[in-house]
Formats: sequence, C-alpha cells, structure tokens
Amino acid sequence: MSPAGGRWWRRARRPDAPAPETAPAATGPAAENAGLPAAGAGPTAPEETVRQATERAVGEAAAMLGPRHRVPPAVLPVLDALDGYRELTARPMRVALVGRVSAGKSTLVNALLGADRVDTGAEELTFNVSRLTHGPDRTVTVHYKDGRPPTRHHPDELRDLTSRARDEDTAAHARLRAIDHLVVSDPSPCLRAFDLVDTPGLDSVLGADSANTLRFLGRSADEVRADSLGHAGHADALVLVFARGLAQGEEELLADFTGAGFGPGGGGTHGGGALTTVGVLTKAELYWPEHPDPLAEGRRVADRVMTAAGGTRLMYDLRPVCSLVGAAAGQLTEQDFADLTALAAVEPALLAKRAARGPYFTTRPYPDLPVPADRRARLFGLLAGYGLTLACGLVRDGVHRLPELRTELDRRSGLADFRLLLADHFGARADLLKLRRIVDRAHTLPTLLPPATDAAAARDRAAVDRAVGRFVDLEVQQHAFRELTVLRDCYDGRLTGLSDPDRLELRRVAGEYGTDPAVRLGLPAGTPRPELHHRAVTRLAHWAAMTADPAHSGPDRRACQVLRRSLERLVGDLASP
Repeated sequence: MSPAGGRWWRRARRPDAPAPETAPAATGPAAENAGLPAAGAGPTAPEETVRQATERAVGEAAAMLGPRHRVPPAVLPVLDALDGYRELTARPMRVALVGRVSAGKSTLVNALLGADRVDTGAEELTFNVSRLTHGPDRTVTVHYKDGRPPTRHHPDELRDLTSRARDEDTAAHARLRAIDHLVVSDPSPCLRAFDLVDTPGLDSVLGADSANTLRFLGRSADEVRADSLGHAGHADALVLVFARGLAQGEEELLADFTGAGFGPGGGGTHGGGALTTVGVLTKAELYWPEHPDPLAEGRRVADRVMTAAGGTRLMYDLRPVCSLVGAAAGQLTEQDFADLTALAAVEPALLAKRAARGPYFTTRPYPDLPVPADRRARLFGLLAGYGLTLACGLVRDGVHRLPELRTELDRRSGLADFRLLLADHFGARADLLKLRRIVDRAHTLPTLLPPATDAAAARDRAAVDRAVGRFVDLEVQQHAFRELTVLRDCYDGRLTGLSDPDRLELRRVAGEYGTDPAVRLGLPAGTPRPELHHRAVTRLAHWAAMTADPAHSGPDRRACQVLRRSLERLVGDLASP
C-alpha cells in the first residue's frame, strides 16, 4: 500500500511495533559482494558531529572570502549571512506553535511549561509573538520594530505586553503596536530541549470581538497572520495547533500551511513537511460528557485529520491532548487539593451530573456538594468538568498528595507523552534540522551580490560560488542528510516499492524513534551489545540484498542504499569494545 493513503501512518508511528521478519545473515562471498563487514573488522574512526561539521563549513566558507576589513563592500552581505549561520548553529532549536486564533496555543504553552505563564481565556487575544527560552530566572525582554534597544521588564508584565488592552489607554496600545517580539526566559525543564515560539494566529477573518480589538489597536488581521507566518518561518520546526474537532477551518488551515510553503515539497523553510511538523489537537476534554473518554474521541478525530486532505504528508503525527487539564496540573494549590478531596467523597455519578451542568455547577448552592460555589468555580475554570471528575476519581483511587495529583493529571492529559514526542522527534535531530536550513540558505548566497558587470564583480561571484561549494560538499559528506532525504521520500509517499515493514524499519534505523542502537534495531532497551551487533549484521544482509534487487529503482533504490550504509555504520560502531 502506498504511504500516501490508508491507515499505514498510525501503525508506522508505533516505536514498539514488532521488527520485520529477519532474513538470514549472508555469509562467504555473497556477504563480501553485498558489502558486509568482514568478521572481526575493527571499529570505524570517530566522525565529527553535525554541529562540528557545520561550524567548520561556515568557518571555511568565510575564510574563502577573506577578512571583513578587506572584502569588497558588495561581499559584506554574504559575510553577514555567514555570521547568521554561526548564530543559528549555536542557538537552541526553535519550535513555533502556529494555528488559528483561539486554537489553544497559549493554553498549550502553559501546559508544556507546567505553570501559568501566558494569558488564556475566551476574552484574550495574543497580539505579539513570544519566544520562551530556558534560563535560571524568569525575565522578559522586549524587542521593537523600529530598532531601538531592547528593554527588560518584570515577568508579571508579560500579559500586558502580549494580550489585549482592557481599557482605552492609548499609550498602552501604542506600546503593543511597537513591539516586534518578546524573549521570555523561564526555568521550565521543557525548555532545555528547545525554545518555544508562541504566535498570535493565522485567521484572515476573525470574530467580531477580536476584529474590533484589532482595529482599536491599529492592527489588521492580515498583519497578525503575517507576524505568525513570519516568525514561524524563522523557526526550525512547527507544532500545528488545532482546536478540537474537524471542521472546515482545520481543512483550510492545512491549506494555509501548504500555501505558505510549510507543506512537503514547498519552497518555504519547512518544506520538509512531516520531518519538521507535529500536530496537536487541543482541548480534548471538552468532548466530555458526550464521550466518557475524551482522549479516545480525540484519537478518532486525529485519525480523520491525518487520513484527510494530506494530513500524513504535512505532519509527522497528530496527538490529542486535554490541554486545559494539563495546564491546570501545574496551577493547583493545596486549597484546591483540599476542595477536590472533599468533592471526591461525593457519589461519582452525582458529581459527574453536577459538573456536566457547567455554569450551574459554579453558581448554585447545591447542598449535596461540600465545597462552596466560588471555590467550585475556580476548580471548574482550571479543570473543566472532565478534569474535575478525573481529579476526584484519582483522589478516590489513592492519590493523597498534591504533587502526585499533578503528575497523574499531566500523564492522563496526554501532555507528558506529547513532551516526549517533541523531545524525540525534534530534539534528537535539532542540529541536523538547523544544518538543513543553513544548506538551503547557502544556495541563495549568490543572490546577495549585484550583477557581475566587470572583472572584479565576476571575481567576487566566483569567490562566493566557491564558498557555496563548501556547503554542497557538506551536504554530500554528511550521511545524516541522505537519511533525511529518504525520510522525506517516505513521508511524501515516494517509496511505493517498499513494504510496510520495510518502511517502518527504514524510519526506525534512520533514528525517527530515537538514536539508541537498541531502538534503531527494534530491540528492547538494555539488549547486550553482542546481540545488537548480530541483529545489525542480519539486517544489513537484508538491505544489501534489497539494494542488489533490480526490481527497486529511483527513490526506492536510493532508500535501500542509504539504509544499507546506515546499518554498515551501525555495525562498525557496535564492533568496537
């Protein structure tokens, strides 16, 4: 079955799926002809890392052009671009959250960070982009559109710097309009793997309240959308945020991204599609009480999104999360825990019936509920009805301390698994994805020069062409690039001649589910090294035979060759003491 259709994608994304049937290991002359390492072959020499190779390539390219004080003025923009490549190599990976207004991006940020950091709610509208980065203390730095020096602000001012003004303070409105973006430092462990970029939204047509507020601030919906796409274009990877449910809006959102160059084969930064994009279906808890297990319903909706309108080609995976519950997990207080403990004593069916009534639960006296209405309103505002009944059920089942409840709510909300997905899919190949961007940009360096109208300009262009060649060499030399190309072919549906088990193994060996040798070989963690080596040799024999099979051509043959080389390298690594 072609990867472009059916339900293959869900099976392929299970890292614990059984390994394909192993072919018998090749021996004797056949093994030599297949390119298998000879018995007792020594370990390969250590190779430089992707980051080291990138730093070396940038330095050598700059050296080819000469020192800044000697190069012609026309070449200075190229040196500036190379300086930008150095900065890109050194900085943390950036993951942008992008979606329609009110899709739950800010709630998701709070849930990922495990704390109440950015403004949320039906009356809130994020107007400015925030980049959240790891740091020992919470700080806020504002960067302005007019180039003035950045200014530091107290963390408590973040809401006023990003969200709608609540009065007619024209000075506050002018300040919002002048901001380009904010950099927020936070000690959350989630930010150790990458920076998060929270964007306003992609809607070209907003609701009346949002549109009126934008007009009052002097901003158009198109400007907000342009800000979101612009900052997403400078990110290394994307989280595409959907509100619960599949409606025409979500299908249009897929078209938004494809049209902006974010889809597979697009001309934009994220033309890698599934390699650089993960989807999340937020607010799944609002499927309750119609659906007793809202995450199960969320998974059904996610299946539909992924199998419709090219979802499998755009996103690596789409995960449902109870984002309100996940965000609340980090905000509950000891008083909240005491109130949940009291409510846990109520008969479960009665509590669920009361909580399902929404506004009545937060205002009516209800003598059969042992918590006053104002504190019930706080709990409902944090957890919604499903989260409240879930928390009370956990308390009844033996969760007796607030830290335990927070951990369990985080897990049950789907946020713990979603963080792992981001760390595995993005964090494990952060340097490679950044290098991919640098190589793509390097090919455009000659366009920074004016037309070559004389001999001196022709020499400048030749020097820049040689510098670009350094990045072309890097692209050829780095095997990880070839693996990345094959993964793109796989997600774009080009590997039609390979079986489902072979495509699964290809993704696994290429590091899609983790870089540990046991994970790449489909074996349990802690498998002894000799067993890992034996499995690697066995699978190498299988892919060497695939490479020699004349039935495979084009992208399929290239995939077989790349995976054969990946396994050769793995065999060499495992042969070392």
